[in-house]
Amino acid sequence: MPCNWPIASFGLDPSAFDCSHINTPQLVTLSGTSTQGFTGQCTSTVTVLDQQAPIAICNTNLSVVLDNTGVYTLNPALLDGGSTDNCGIASYTTSINQLSSSNIGNNLVLLTVIDASGNTDVCVTVVQVSELSNTHDWAAAWNIRISPNPFVDFVYLNAIAGTSSTEIQYQVMNTHGSILKRGIWSPNQQPALALEMHPYPSGTYFIRLEKEGKIKVLPMVK
Repeated sequence: MPCNWPIASFGLDPSAFDCSHINTPQLVTLSGTSTQGFTGQCTSTVTVLDQQAPIAICNTNLSVVLDNTGVYTLNPALLDGGSTDNCGIASYTTSINQLSSSNIGNNLVLLTVIDASGNTDVCVTVVQVSELSNTHDWAAAWNIRISPNPFVDFVYLNAIAGTSSTEIQYQVMNTHGSILKRGIWSPNQQPALALEMHPYPSGTYFIRLEKEGKIKVLPMVK
């Protein structure tokens, strides 16, 4: 602002921007006032950019079961464990989209979090993959009864005559791969183990049992 007097103050209108202004040119007016009270202004176009990357946080509690065709398709959003972004998350991608029998066991999966401006961040999680047991005969072989199935509020692991003293690791998962319950069961010390399922909605669940390196998975219905 050409003048012979010092500038006492400046003002901008607008002076603040948010995510709604990103990549849309904004007309900004600069106003100035001299020490003698004279004023003047000019305008300029400002482009607002978002260059702040998201913060990727992976879900670390995933165990999925292959379907009857021997595959499981990962939903990238299910791997998200609370990722954040200053202007919101636009999408997710994963390094593995479909799991099969070749993925039985633990798999490292890379989750990429993307915001609307294309900024990205990544995290890595482990997805445990199991397959359904072909029949329920394994339960008899292990001298274990899982009942009732279908169930209402509780499902029970029952040790029957001849049950091994070997500890059994158990997990209960929903169809999205979230582990709802996990623990270690000692049948010879606790012949019946009650698993409360009251808080969970009606639907299909899986129970995964592991003993001496052998894994069995059974579907359950509430």
